Amino acid sequence: MKQFPTGLGFWIAFHPMAHTRAAKSGYSRSWDGVADHMCLLGAKWVAVRVPGELVSNTPNSVKSLLDAFQARGIGVYAWYYSYPGQRVNEVAKIVQYQHNGLAGCFVDAEIEWTNHHQDAVVFGDAVRQ
Repeated sequence: MKQFPTGLGFWIAFHPMAHTRAAKSGYSRSWDGVADHMCLLGAKWVAVRVPGELVSNTPNSVKSLLDAFQARGIGVYAWYYSYPGQRVNEVAKIVQYQHNGLAGCFVDAEIEWTNHHQDAVVFGDAVRQ
């Protein structure tokens, strides 16, 4: 995945919060309502935090999320928390996200990666292949 987001974008960390904010603004609580709101704000992309269990089978909620944003020309990026030592699973996850129609994926590698420099290099190389 070599497509980087450009223009105004939003990170959606908690789906219920996104639905609630859109509803408070007069929009539907569906992903269509959230996408309408993002469209009015001028969003070109969104990064949606996704748990690993959404990867193996794309549930209807993920399909409705993708459909809602993509229909409005808004790119959808997956965003997930990463842990060292799970390279094989995480690379497979990134490939699955790509097959599900996402524009790309943000890997959130934080404190757990401290003192795992070589593991991070190997992981980065695997992701870029």
